[in-house]
Amino acid sequence: MKAAGIFFTNGKHYLGGLQKKFDTVFISGLGGSKKEYEAPLHTAIRETLEELFHFSQVPNYLIEEIVFSLSPWKQYYCEQSMEYSFFECSFSDLEEICKIVFERGLRSPLYDVIPGSIGDLILTRKSNPEAEIISLALLPLHKDSLVISRHFQKDVEMVCSEREKIRT
Repeated sequence: MKAAGIFFTNGKHYLGGLQKKFDTVFISGLGGSKKEYEAPLHTAIRETLEELFHFSQVPNYLIEEIVFSLSPWKQYYCEQSMEYSFFECSFSDLEEICKIVFERGLRSPLYDVIPGSIGDLILTRKSNPEAEIISLALLPLHKDSLVISRHFQKDVEMVCSEREKIRT
């Protein structure tokens, strides 16, 4: 296994992260590459914490506490490649993870206070060009690929352009 992640859902929606690589902006999940000798679940938790909170180092005690605080962990294996797996968790699990991070006194450059709810996780997140995940979003759980209509994309571009004018 080379990589692992966590898929947070309530059965109707899921949490995605907006990323930008080169000139492409896309929605991704939370997760990434494993470290040597790291179990997939530990990779998934570490990577998720790094991406949610922009931590440069995630303490091992925190990963272990999260492993033992949340269960069961349903694991999926990517059909195209057995090199990636992910774990399905609920939004309640995500809020429990936030609670554990808050109670351990960890600080994030993306939040004034570690959020306690999904709404706060999404809406109080600060912009940081160094962060791998630019923004978080709830998306509808639907097996078809999501595509933004070209008309709606033009609306988004106009709003962004107007906001840029206001800032300058």
